[in-house]
Amino acid sequence: MSQDGFGVDYEKLQAAVKDLEAARDEADQLANSSRFIGPDELTAKDDITDSARQAFQARMSGSEGSLVSAANDIRLKLDKKIEAYKEVLREYGLAEDNASVAQRNTDRES
Repeated sequence: MSQDGFGVDYEKLQAAVKDLEAARDEADQLANSSRFIGPDELTAKDDITDSARQAFQARMSGSEGSLVSAANDIRLKLDKKIEAYKEVLREYGLAEDNASVAQRNTDRES
C-alpha cells in the first residue's frame, strides 16, 4: 500500500508498537522496583554508616541520575515513540478509508 511513493507496512508497525509498549512496561516495572533498592549490606548502626546508606539510597533511587530516573526517562521516550507510531497508523487508516470511498465513488460512476 503506497501513496505518492510512501508505503507503510501496517502489520509490522503494529508489531513494533506492541514491542515498544512491552519495553515501556518493563522500564516502568524497573523504575517501580528500583524505588526499594537499598544498600542492605551497610548494617552498622553508626552515624557514618547511616550517612553512607542515605547517600547510596539517594544515588540508587533519587530524583536525578538514579536508576529510577533513568528508567523513567526511557519510559517517557518510549511513550513519545509509541504515540508517533500510533499517529502514523491513524493517518494510514484515514488514507485507506479515503481511498476506499474514492474507489467506491469511481466504481459507481463507471
